[in-house]
Amino acid sequence: MVIAKTWEVGLRGHQQALNWHLGLFQTTNHDDIYFLPTEEGPGLSPGYFDNIGKTQRRGLEFSLSARFERYSGYLNYSWIEAIFKDSFVVNSPNNPAAITSGNNDFMVSNGDHIPSIPQHTLKWGADWQATNQISIGFNAMYNASQYFRGDEANLSSQVEGYTVFNLHSRYKINKNIEVFARIDNLFDREYETFGLYGEADEAPGFANFTDSHFYGAGAPRAGWVGVEFKL
Repeated sequence: MVIAKTWEVGLRGHQQALNWHLGLFQTTNHDDIYFLPTEEGPGLSPGYFDNIGKTQRRGLEFSLSARFERYSGYLNYSWIEAIFKDSFVVNSPNNPAAITSGNNDFMVSNGDHIPSIPQHTLKWGADWQATNQISIGFNAMYNASQYFRGDEANLSSQVEGYTVFNLHSRYKINKNIEVFARIDNLFDREYETFGLYGEADEAPGFANFTDSHFYGAGAPRAGWVGVEFKL
């Protein structure tokens, strides 16, 4: 049975137009359940769930928001260290380290980072109330690099971090109707949100493909214009 032990402390403050919050936390899962890759099985990334001992997630969260006349902004930052606390052996035949070493079994040690969890995340944005009817703003997000699922021993390269910017604007026709416009991924940045190692030749149409890197592709640049009605 998985047992989670958690503690959390925090401070918050308010000074005129400024608000802030700072928090620290830690969660330790005992007898945690984790998806382990395996050499046998159907699909791109076969595996099974098993109890692997203790895992730990600890970190810091900081947020700041402010409003001055027609301007407002915010900043949210989080740091999280997600690690394995007990050692175990993982079978990861699609890890590039297995291809170069000829060994599919890797020892995961105390302190190795849990894949798919970026250590740093930063979100920020600002808005300008140009007139009583028109507002214009932006927001952005940064995610740090992360290990591929299937690299629990942290032996190979990571999925690269990325930063994405978005723009938005609203025009208030009256108290019930607003027109809005939005552009996501303003600079059309190519990025990946996560990664895993899998059997490429199991994918339909890729019988001769040998690269074991699979990525979750980030959304390309896109724009919307719409009308919002409020009753």
